[in-house]
Amino acid sequence: MLSDFLPGLTSFIQRLNLPYLFAVFSTFLVIERFFFAEKNQSFRGISFNARYSVLYFGVAVLLQPVIGYVTALAIARAGGGWIDLGRFFESEAPGGAVQGLTYLFIFDFFYYWFHRFQHTVPVLWSQHKLHHSDMEVNVTTTHRHHWLEEPLRMIFILIPMGIVFRIEPVTGGAIGMILGLWGFFIHSNLRLNLAFLTPMLGGPQAHRIHHSILPEHANKNYAALFPLFDVLFGTFVRPKRSEFPATGLHTGETVSTLTEASLWPFREWSRFSRLRFVDFAALAALTVICFGSGALYFSRTSEPAALQLPEYRMGETIAFVENAPSVRYLQRGWSTPEAGHTWMDGTVAELSIPMSRIPPGLKASFLVRAFIEPQKLPKQRYRIFLEGDKLAESEISSQEPVRIDLDIDTAGTTGILRFVLEAPDAAVPKDLGIGLDGRRLGLALLNVQLSDGEK
Repeated sequence: MLSDFLPGLTSFIQRLNLPYLFAVFSTFLVIERFFFAEKNQSFRGISFNARYSVLYFGVAVLLQPVIGYVTALAIARAGGGWIDLGRFFESEAPGGAVQGLTYLFIFDFFYYWFHRFQHTVPVLWSQHKLHHSDMEVNVTTTHRHHWLEEPLRMIFILIPMGIVFRIEPVTGGAIGMILGLWGFFIHSNLRLNLAFLTPMLGGPQAHRIHHSILPEHANKNYAALFPLFDVLFGTFVRPKRSEFPATGLHTGETVSTLTEASLWPFREWSRFSRLRFVDFAALAALTVICFGSGALYFSRTSEPAALQLPEYRMGETIAFVENAPSVRYLQRGWSTPEAGHTWMDGTVAELSIPMSRIPPGLKASFLVRAFIEPQKLPKQRYRIFLEGDKLAESEISSQEPVRIDLDIDTAGTTGILRFVLEAPDAAVPKDLGIGLDGRRLGLALLNVQLSDGEK
């Protein structure tokens, strides 16, 4: 029992990434001490926010598998990725940087409307008030959100964005880091005026206006990255040169214990004497989605049909050929299966393999063929990821099938193995003058086999 529990606990602690949180908080707090917008902020408030951030991160880690699973399922069921942005950009610099910037722009568009709904729909405002109850906004305010923020972002941002746009994660790691660090930056207690950049780039001063206790600043400056959305939709307030107002709720409400913070929205909802239709609909939808998502996730191994994926049997060879049930393992990024293989159509493709039991050590063997043209495309680079962790990176310069054998540490992975294959050199044969095929080919997947690495 203890031997099964300890690896899971270790994985949970690692996922919390507390050293990263401590490093970011410490760095910004030191800078804030010398370049503060608000002087003499209390240690008590900073300490509470830091402790609550650990709680928030802990709940987020627990919810992440559910949110990831439900998001992927919803996008797949909706035939997501209608607009393939990868077709418009090269995977390498500067194309990769432009693609990353486009991703951030799209994310902030969805975030803008989600954030605006949080302020204008009373049920959502009750959940969001905790974040605005901080009377001393600083870097530790960043994650002073109620944990319902995570499933709400799934509903309002991740799923709709994934359905509309197929954004290949060429710079996924860097993008995630930028989004995370930008949140810390805009909440920091820094006396920083971005001058002419203020209407174009989010910063601490413009976001402090959003947190302002002054009535004229209410429901303004929703965007996190690009205030252009506030400008376009009439919610932008440009701060005066030395304007750094006090922050908090107009009512003066705040919290001082983790219990109060955790129960905040539920306490607020219990006080509603009369619900408007939009409030009732939002509350009912949130309840159904949260409980439904949990039920769907925890029933995934006993009912794999819910994902329309056949459960994998250890040692089985999955051949990705036409008219075979195994092609259901293929998620986004694949073309129609052919006689002996299935081509990636684009630079990124996803492969999901559900298993009732995932051993802590796993061997994976991928048989692939690269799209090679000796004169114009002599090699094909590739990368393979599992749940965001890079497993392999190399290149293929042969047109013959190549087997890629991997030893995988699967500690902490449950239910479904989600592989991502990247082929940044994928090209269109027609563009190279070697046929009429208009697909963007990188790697063809012939088969995959998994085996227990401990046997």
